[in-house]
Amino acid sequence: MEAPTELSKESPKTGKPSWWRLVYAGWALFAVSFLLPAYVENGHLAATLPEPRDTDALSTEIGAGAFLNALLYGDGIGQLSALTNLFMLASLLILPTSRREHGRRLRWLVGGAGVLNLVYWPIWMVGEGDPVSYLLIGYWSWVASFFCVAAGLWMIVNSSLHHVIQS
Repeated sequence: MEAPTELSKESPKTGKPSWWRLVYAGWALFAVSFLLPAYVENGHLAATLPEPRDTDALSTEIGAGAFLNALLYGDGIGQLSALTNLFMLASLLILPTSRREHGRRLRWLVGGAGVLNLVYWPIWMVGEGDPVSYLLIGYWSWVASFFCVAAGLWMIVNSSLHHVIQS
């Protein structure tokens, strides 16, 4: 029978390393987040209208639109946040080709991007006069995707270090 440390690194059903679940979940969240509503648009304008219940003043922006708005019209940090999506795409390219040595840097980049995106957009919303509750499921899914992939990359690097030490 294998040592308990070896068993904990594999999924009991498939024999695959457990980090795959985190990475797949992160990629799925990332992809879906571009189709989900990300934030309430023109929320602060609706609050100043005579009829704040006017639903036409409140509309939502899906994740793909939020990405384009941040990239094309955002300030420097907003554009940087939009460009963090490249780290997620890089993880899609690195993992299937088994170039895990790149995962060491990428885990920091994806994790740092997650922190940036988690902190910047709520602060930006409040600065615009909108409550944080105007950030919707698409935004939270998008941020969670960074943390899932980063955690999976940490596990990959740690498991490859474990194999190097045992060799």
